[in-house]
Amino acid sequence: LADDKFSNHIPLERQRKIMASNGLYVEVKTLFGLTRHVANLLSTIPAMIREEILSQKYVGIDESPMNLLLEEKKKGYIWSISNNYGAYYQY
Repeated sequence: LADDKFSNHIPLERQRKIMASNGLYVEVKTLFGLTRHVANLLSTIPAMIREEILSQKYVGIDESPMNLLLEEKKKGYIWSISNNYGAYYQY
């Protein structure tokens, strides 16, 4: 379910139709709830990645300004923290 949604870019409604064609009838609301549950289970991983990168001896950090799309003449920032093992991004 989550793999089809995020890796294969298959919307939940399309997944519901595929399931229905195979005799499994599930509401989109149920699929959304399951997807949200998976996201909650995985929610601690970004902080773990950040801490792992920051625990290394050498870390590269960059701060880049970005225009906010919803508010005129206001800027936000995106931070990237990286090393040889990986990268972490925060907006």
